Amino acid sequence: MSESGVNSKWEHLGLTRWPFYKTVDHSSAPIWAGRQQAKQLTDRFMWEWVRQDRNYIHLVWGDLGAGKSHTLSYIRHHFVQHPDLRVLPVRAVMPKEFSGFLEVYQAIMSAIDLDEIAELFYHLYRALGTKKAAVRDAFPYIPDAVEALLQLRSDLDSKKRWAETWLRGVRLTRSQMDSLGISRGVKDTNDCVAMLTGVVAIVAASQKYDRILVMLDECQRTWEAKRSITQKIDVGLQNWHDETSNRLTLVLAYKSGQMRDFLNLLNPDVKDRVTLPVISLPLLDSQDALEFVRSVLQQCSLQPQAPSWQPFGEDMVKSVVRHLTAGHGTTPRHLMTAFHAILTQYDRQIVSEGQCNLTLQEALAIADDALSDPFGEDE
Repeated sequence: MSESGVNSKWEHLGLTRWPFYKTVDHSSAPIWAGRQQAKQLTDRFMWEWVRQDRNYIHLVWGDLGAGKSHTLSYIRHHFVQHPDLRVLPVRAVMPKEFSGFLEVYQAIMSAIDLDEIAELFYHLYRALGTKKAAVRDAFPYIPDAVEALLQLRSDLDSKKRWAETWLRGVRLTRSQMDSLGISRGVKDTNDCVAMLTGVVAIVAASQKYDRILVMLDECQRTWEAKRSITQKIDVGLQNWHDETSNRLTLVLAYKSGQMRDFLNLLNPDVKDRVTLPVISLPLLDSQDALEFVRSVLQQCSLQPQAPSWQPFGEDMVKSVVRHLTAGHGTTPRHLMTAFHAILTQYDRQIVSEGQCNLTLQEALAIADDALSDPFGEDE
């Protein structure tokens, strides 16, 4: 660190941190570049979740690399950094293969900190005084959940491990369930909805939270399944929404090339429950892309209040952006990938030679090479 407290690793670039990343970088979650309309809508929704007691289903739409995952990270970071807002954020990814809602349940429960849920439940259990009361208030349709959550506090590691496995919807042997005092496993959509509804009830009854926010990424994967399976998943989501008492927010993120195609594929019953408008992340045109790069650089600049394209020149940035947006536009991921590669060359030349002599044509070639990486489009 320098005397000013700035990381001297990037001082020669006029930056406080590395601005461009090729994959989801959780340290960059608070940074929002460009797309002010989408940011304002996201911020408004987050405010509503805190202020209004109702259930929500929100949709995030965009093509590959459009910023869906970053939007979810931005939302999660907001609530992690502001525990006084009393929202428990959970981010899960839709499984690649499924036979019904059970696999979606498993993905959600795998993303939840069960130790925290067990702690919240224990306080509720003590306040209620009996298992019967805990079953009534949290798990009336699947009473075994009470025993499983209590077993998470067991001194026996084996029982804790089996209880966690059961809660996550993974099958146990008969002898393992007998050891826990549990009669059956979590098997079908009704069981999954009863479990998830109970989790929301525990969170809402706690002294720490008022709401649970569950964000599901890659929801377009449900469209690749058989229609009968997709219907089971839709039924599970809408029943969970309907049976929860005003303390649940679901954010479903979909990858789709055209917004109209995405909306046409949505189940009508789910669509009826969606809070509009959709958080849409279309391709960036030249002006939007330029604002995106400028905003990223400014938020990482040593002098964030002064407009600057440092370490690039303004003409360099504009020329690269025009090149990348020629045609139908570009995505934040393409911009990040291209400028990451160019900045890497800037950094190397300045550190080794004291200055950067990169020409525009060389920068364009570097950007094209970076975007031709066959592995660069992995989600």
